[in-house]
Amino acid sequence: MRARPPVRPSTLAAASACGLALAGVAGCGAGGDPAAVVHQPTETATTWSDPSAPAGEPDPRALEGFACGSAGGVWSATGTLTHRGREPADYVVTVLVSGAEAVTAGARRLRVRGLDPGESVPLRLPRLPAPAASRGLTCQVQVLRR
Repeated sequence: MRARPPVRPSTLAAASACGLALAGVAGCGAGGDPAAVVHQPTETATTWSDPSAPAGEPDPRALEGFACGSAGGVWSATGTLTHRGREPADYVVTVLVSGAEAVTAGARRLRVRGLDPGESVPLRLPRLPAPAASRGLTCQVQVLRR
């Protein structure tokens, strides 16, 4: 197992708000009469996905000793990522700071590439984006293995 320096975020996922764009469909009936427009429901399922969201298999057990908190209004998180698989793998760790009263949410995404089986790396995510002037904020973390 080789020693690695602590992993720090290299990219910042901008303050995010999830949204869904709905498109309306309009049509014209015979002769252009708007009253002749007939809308019929379809039986197909509609799904939505965020193209900027990372892909992978959830692996929350790979993150140990996760700690996240605020010191003087500045949020940070730490932990240790350990790859327990049999083949080398990449990981994406996303930490979000938000709360029930927050209007916006910000996240920081960290990519760890090429962890060998049994290899561990310390994670440090300083200066997490957090909603201003909100009470009851908490950290949420997602670990994906690719």
